[in-house]
Amino acid sequence: MLGHRLLRALAVKGAVTNLAIQLSQVSFLVLCAQQLRLSVGALGIAMSAVGIGGFLGALLAPVAGRSRRLGHGRTLWLVGMLTGPLALLTPFMARGPLLWVAAAGWMLTIFRSGLANVLAVSTRHTVNPAAMLGRMNATYGFLLTGPCPSVRCWPD
Repeated sequence: MLGHRLLRALAVKGAVTNLAIQLSQVSFLVLCAQQLRLSVGALGIAMSAVGIGGFLGALLAPVAGRSRRLGHGRTLWLVGMLTGPLALLTPFMARGPLLWVAAAGWMLTIFRSGLANVLAVSTRHTVNPAAMLGRMNATYGFLLTGPCPSVRCWPD
C-alpha cells in the first residue's frame, strides 16, 4: 500500500488531517469552556453545527465526486483549498458574533472532512485490487485512527 503513490499520499494526508482535527477539537473545547465560559447549551449548539457539517459533506460527496471535469482527486484538492483556511477563524473566536463566525468556519472545515472521507475511501477502493481490500482497509484503519485519542475520530 505504501508503495503505491496515490494510496501513500491519501494515507499521509488522512493521518495528518486526523491528528490536526483532534488537536483542534480539544483546543476548541478548552477555548469554549475555560476562556469564553460558554454555557453548556451554546457549546452544544456549536458542536451540533460541526456534526451537521460533517454529515452534509458526506451527503454531498457522491455528487461532488461525479464531476467528470474534476474527478475525485481534483475535487478533494479544490474543496480542501476552499475550506481549509476557514479553520483559521477559530483562534479569533470571542463572545458575540465572532463566536458564530468561527463555529461556521469550523463547521465548513468538518464539511470538507466528511466529503473527503467518502471520496478518499471511494478512490482507495477503486485503485486497490479486490484481493487486497481487507489488508488495505486494516492498514488505513491503523494509520488513520492512530493519531486519534478515542474511537470517535473522523477517518479521513
